[in-house]
Parts: sequence; structure tokens; C-alpha cells
Amino acid sequence: MGEKLKVGIFVDSFYPVVDGVSQVVNNYCKYLNKYDDVDVTLVTPRYPNAQYGKYSFKIYPYTSFGSNKSVGYRVGWPFVFKTVNDVKDMDFDIIHIHAPLCSSELARLVNKNKSKKAKIVLTYHTKYDVDFEARLKTALFKSIAYAFLKANVNSADEVWIVSEGSEEALRRVGFTGKCRVMENGVDFVKEPQDENKCRELKLKLNIPENCLVFSFVGRLQWYKNLKLICDALKIAKADGLDFRMLFVGDGTDADDIKSYVSSLGLNDKVIFTGAVNDRDELRVYYSITDLFLFLSTFDTAAIVVKEAAACNCPVLFAEGSDSAYGVKDGENGWFSKETPECLAKKIEEVTSDREKLKEVGKAASNSLYVPWSVSVDNALKRYKELISEKI
Repeated sequence: MGEKLKVGIFVDSFYPVVDGVSQVVNNYCKYLNKYDDVDVTLVTPRYPNAQYGKYSFKIYPYTSFGSNKSVGYRVGWPFVFKTVNDVKDMDFDIIHIHAPLCSSELARLVNKNKSKKAKIVLTYHTKYDVDFEARLKTALFKSIAYAFLKANVNSADEVWIVSEGSEEALRRVGFTGKCRVMENGVDFVKEPQDENKCRELKLKLNIPENCLVFSFVGRLQWYKNLKLICDALKIAKADGLDFRMLFVGDGTDADDIKSYVSSLGLNDKVIFTGAVNDRDELRVYYSITDLFLFLSTFDTAAIVVKEAAACNCPVLFAEGSDSAYGVKDGENGWFSKETPECLAKKIEEVTSDREKLKEVGKAASNSLYVPWSVSVDNALKRYKELISEKI
């Protein structure tokens, strides 16, 4: 190992695509770049119109081609001699993969051609098997995809998961080895936003005084269980509950969701804000929220949960949610069964006591909040341990 620890962060999606993983790798690189003894480079498929020069860390974009244009993702093409040679010459000590697909294959090709092998860490972020089942139409394609995924995961020296609950998703794709829980962090400070900014936002959104505010932050896609939220809100409205629901984000299903909300007669209760990319502004949205509705069972450790906790915002989860790692019902969050009737009843129950909402939000902040500085420091310590281990 040279004077500095050379770390390559490999990913399949990065800005301008905004998703959980792109946020994770951005923060990994940003915080690793602050260490004097670390030299970090992000390796990502090239995205058109991406402004790679604006980041404080080095980025190596490699050949890619378009996939589903409505989603916006690119498919990396690692099978290029120049790409493999370029990355090999970076002489990484650690390759940390955040997507076990194309960039993982690039890491394997690079390490195969190195005399001094890098230690490979792979973080398994999401339920790839759910994506495969939804998007791949034939048994043959599914079989090839699972084999490719399993081979890439098994090629790592160490596999990390972001919560204990996400281990099941990893096992479903055939991985039988050991894995280590390494939590992601959040880039928010641990406090609600300024009260004046909160008042200004409520005025801007025309939210009445003392009206309950619910929110969802993330990609507007049906698989996030957004239909369940909409159906429950219809019941809550019929029961006379006074609220405003904020959908903060954008996504491929946004227009369909807006149409569905309209069909339920909820236009007077639901506000679609679009994507909010300014982090300070996003903190204000969390800070005016009385109850964050996160009913997705797809996500393994949603960063939005920690973002909400940073702002003393309590979260209502679906039972069995992998993103509810460390949550105890009624103490630092709540759970609901996945039916509109049960969800509406739970919403009405927990919002009947405003002081309890505040108590649970504060408890969430104290128990769930993890800053990125701590997460990345833990990762760096483990990188150095791996370098010293004979594995």
C-alpha cells in the first residue's frame, strides 16, 4: 500500500440521476476526500450532461448506453480495453462496489489483471430480485440475471448490508457467505429547521394553521406503496381528519399518481411539490411534517427515514419494513398493516395526540440519527483492517 490509501467507489448510477444509492456514494466520496491519508475516485457509467467537474473528488466516467429512457438510468459497458487499463492504472487498494451489476463486473475485470489485488467490498443496497421479477419477462433472462448478480456478489472479499433486515434480500439471490452490517448516514444536522423558514413554507403551500401535515419524500413510483397511502387518506378525509399530504419528489409514475389522487377527490388535501434538490430547503419540508408516511416494503434502509429523524419527524412504517431497523412501535416510530383501513385508523390514532407525536419524533432523532461522518469513519476503519488481514 502506498502513502495514501487508494479507494475506488464503484457505482452504476450517479447524478444527475437522483436516488438513494447516488446519494450514498456522493457522501462516501465527499467524506473520504476529507482524510489526508485517503485518495478516493468515483467510477461510474458516463451520464450525458453530467457536470463531473463540480465535485470535490475525482470521478472516472466510463462507456455507457441508454436503458429505459423514462427511468433515466444508463447501463455501464465495462468490456472496453481502455477502461479496464485506465482503472487498473489507478492501482486501488480498496474497491468498494455499491451496485453488484455492471460496475461490479468492471471491478472483477480490473482485479483479474492486477498483480497486486485490491480488496473488494460490496454493499448490497436494495432488493434486486424484486426488480428482476418485475422487469424481466422470460425465465431465461431472469436466470442469466440472477447468475450474473450472484457471481458478482460472491467475488467480493467482504459483503456489507445496510441493516439487519436487508440480509434476507441478499440470501434470496443465493449468497450464503458472511455479511457485515454497516449503516448509511445522513448529511442533515440533528435539529429541525428554523421556525421562520417553516412558517414561510406553510404560507407558500397555503397550509392552514394547526392543520396536520403528512409527507412522503422520494421517487414517485407505485412500488413505494403510494396507492396504499392515497387510499388511506381518502378514508381519513371521509372521517373528517383535517390534513395536508405532501408528496416531495418526482418519478416515472408521478402523472399516474396525480390522476389517481384526483379520482379519489383528494386534490384539496394533497400537494405535489416536485423534486426538492436543495438540502436546506428539504429540511424545512421534514420540519413542518407532523407524520412521515413511509409504507414502502421495497427499500432496505431508506435514507429518508434518517433524514426525517434528524428533523424530529416521526415515521409510520408498514409492518415488516426493512427500513425500520431499530424502530419500536410507539416509542420511536409506528407500524401499520398494509390495508387502507388499518393505515387510516393508525394515522387517526397517532395524530390524535400532538404531544405524543413530538415525543416520538424526538426519540427517533436520538435513536435513529447517524451522521455521514460517523458512517464513513467506520467504513474507513474497516477498509484498513481488510488491508492488514490475510484474506
